[in-house]
Amino acid sequence: RWLCLDLRTKEGADVLRRFIPQMDVLAHNMRIDAIERLGFGYKDVAAINPKIVYCVATGFDQDDIRSEARAFAAFLADAPRAYGLDPGKITLLGHSNGASFAAATLLLDPQAVRRAILLRPIDVLETPPEADLSGTEVLIVSGTQDVWRDRTARLADQLGAHGASVTHRAIAAGHAPVPEDARIARDWLATLG
Repeated sequence: RWLCLDLRTKEGADVLRRFIPQMDVLAHNMRIDAIERLGFGYKDVAAINPKIVYCVATGFDQDDIRSEARAFAAFLADAPRAYGLDPGKITLLGHSNGASFAAATLLLDPQAVRRAILLRPIDVLETPPEADLSGTEVLIVSGTQDVWRDRTARLADQLGAHGASVTHRAIAAGHAPVPEDARIARDWLATLG
């Protein structure tokens, strides 16, 4: 069985504390510092249930990201010829993992595409390469209630530091897409021509 709780709320944290003594395994995908701030780091949980198996799965397979990004960049390089597209107007659009992958592709192959709309992305490259993103336009839309908002802001800073022109909009939303995302993306695209 599994259970999804919002540990930022007293109610969610209380429910988890009640279950921990009976649990065999606790698995989560939060960064260590974040889960510890919530009071559910390994030491906190083991103090309640010393026999618990504590699993953390926070990373992205770096070799897989790089391999897939190379394949995607090759597709993008051939797309204008194969589909009659204007290379200057190709815009990547992604949400969550798709947006994070698009951002990784920008960093790993800066010539692949020059425009991207990234909805709720995070920084997934542990060691981003030195990349010149000059001339690349990026719209990032984050949610102010998204648990990943700090990593989204970090990605926006990272892309900007590599020379991309980044427009970062934070809206009253969580991680899920909302209708306002489409309006913001449409308005942003209109400014690019």
